Amino acid sequence: MKESNIVMYPNKIFVWGMMGVGKSTVGRKLAKKLDWKFYDLDEQIVKRTGESIEDIFEMQGESGFRTIESDVLTDLIQDIDVVISTGGGTPCFNDNDHLMLTSGICVWLDAPPKFLQSRVKNSMQIRPLLRGLNDEEQIQVLNDLLAKRTCYYEQAALKVSAKNFDQKNLTEQLLPLFKNNPRFIIKD
Repeated sequence: MKESNIVMYPNKIFVWGMMGVGKSTVGRKLAKKLDWKFYDLDEQIVKRTGESIEDIFEMQGESGFRTIESDVLTDLIQDIDVVISTGGGTPCFNDNDHLMLTSGICVWLDAPPKFLQSRVKNSMQIRPLLRGLNDEEQIQVLNDLLAKRTCYYEQAALKVSAKNFDQKNLTEQLLPLFKNNPRFIIKD
């Protein structure tokens, strides 16, 4: 019997990036296109705890939130054929970057702080790290966060500029990047 090449695809995709970059939008559309399940990590944290992200930050601080976040992520990773949109800081704490990098394909949606601030400002979602700050202060916080987080984000297999993405054709633009990425297709 002749051996054939077997093509295997990782069954998990993680969407990383700063707050407001569009991780949930991209993740949902990508999961739909792949006919996979979609999880928004923040939504799953709220579902599990019964508390808002803002309340968790207020009551337990960032370290308490990050512990819960890691626990929920670890549980979600047990699933297959799944796209998970993470929180902006998820890859930067508790060795979550390593967990995701060894469990599937990570995609970094990148955008400059001013672009992120304009999206966050128009969002209905409350961002605990930006609460009470004016536009200029928000941009500075986003700039500082991006500077700290870039070393984690840049580990992702794919980096995509969210600023230049056509939201309408997002998945059509993203899927070829997976297809042509050697870390996505493994031949035995």
